[in-house]
Amino acid sequence: MGSKPDAEDQAVEILERAQRIEVFEAGVDIDAEVASEHPKVFTKIHITYKFWGEGLKEANIEKAINLSQERYCSVTAMLNKAVKITHSYKINPEK
Repeated sequence: MGSKPDAEDQAVEILERAQRIEVFEAGVDIDAEVASEHPKVFTKIHITYKFWGEGLKEANIEKAINLSQERYCSVTAMLNKAVKITHSYKINPEK
């Protein structure tokens, strides 16, 4: 899906540039449901952001994700008109 690198990169950039927080590594997992009949369009999308680093705070992560999803990600903006997109995050999860 096209929004995967977009979402991850934008959230990391917001954390590192605007909030001056170093992110050692980041990733996203995307789970999606599709309609059972044709056209088999997406019906639900859930993005799980994963961030690794020292001093990462929930408030900073939430702000970065929200800015990425609501303001900067053109793919999410386009898909939001047709499908419900939700997200969650994990800080320093097990690999």
